[in-house]
Amino acid sequence: MASYDPLQDWFLEFLRLHGAETEVDGNVIEAVLPPEIFQRTGWGEFERFAFEPDLGGRLVSYHSDILEVVKPLIEERGACVNISIPVEFLRREGFESSLTEEVAFVNGVFRVQGMEESVGSYLIVHFKATAISEEKRETLVGVALNARTGFPVNEVIPIVERRLGEPNGLTPGPEERPDLAVWADRVAALAQQKATVVFGDFRKSLSRRLVRDLQRLTDYFTTIEREIRKKIEQKHLTGEEAEREFAKIEATQRELARKLTDQRARYAMTIRLEPVTVLTVWHTVMHLRLTLLRRKQSREMVWTYNPLSKQIERPGCESCFQSIRQIHLCDERVHLLCSRCAAALPRICPVCAKRGQPRNAISDL
Repeated sequence: MASYDPLQDWFLEFLRLHGAETEVDGNVIEAVLPPEIFQRTGWGEFERFAFEPDLGGRLVSYHSDILEVVKPLIEERGACVNISIPVEFLRREGFESSLTEEVAFVNGVFRVQGMEESVGSYLIVHFKATAISEEKRETLVGVALNARTGFPVNEVIPIVERRLGEPNGLTPGPEERPDLAVWADRVAALAQQKATVVFGDFRKSLSRRLVRDLQRLTDYFTTIEREIRKKIEQKHLTGEEAEREFAKIEATQRELARKLTDQRARYAMTIRLEPVTVLTVWHTVMHLRLTLLRRKQSREMVWTYNPLSKQIERPGCESCFQSIRQIHLCDERVHLLCSRCAAALPRICPVCAKRGQPRNAISDL
């Protein structure tokens, strides 16, 4: 059974966007390459790319030279690619009942005011993620964002990757062309969160080793201190002799504190993100005009029914940006919050607080 490899997904996307005919068999990609690729790389017109050892063909890994070989191609064409995807069928009814299935408003209600067929624009950004500690781990993480609503839609990434290269005459207008700078902070935050999850096992391994080493150091220096105190007691040391031994104890405690700090720094993990590609995707969607109601306050929003995923896109928490199903609304500005962010600052909306409005409360009733 093939194991999931984000590098394989990214490389497949690279090949298809450059016009290659591809076929995937487990952790192997067989490709008929266009002249743009095989003439520039020195590869053959037909190549077999393997993402695990001993599968035959060219091995693609984070440490192989293949990534350096294709880097000029990416830089020359540009890391930003625009595509449109055809939609065979667009649903036009039943959205109110679907909304109640997709999300639940904990302390508010919604009204669907209307709907409109439109062109949806999406950003799919792949990052090279590097976890740095006493060891280093690398992977690729991809995040997707609805460029109109800002909602995270990672579920569309594999759908889009399967449909790359499908012809479509859709031409978006200027208003559908997203500005990456508007969403840069949110995309980076979502990528950081996803990378943290991906490197979760690595972090747990580091934590286990840290606990082990801290315990060993503590046991070692505690034994030394115990022996010194035993010496003082057994020899009934007093005066200058006792002071010298107590000074040794203090030095031992300082050395232990220093080594514990060093060990914590040694096993600390930081994640570095480097954007690799930006894919802008357009396709027909149904935009839903909603009114959200919280006490005497209301808010107009646009949500999206996505025919590729065949579902209404769940909103993102406006504080942490994560996709949410259980939605809390703040009292004053009707911000959308997940349960954790709604409880993080009791009776204060974290989004309002960031914008200098700390009195905007989240009430239980």
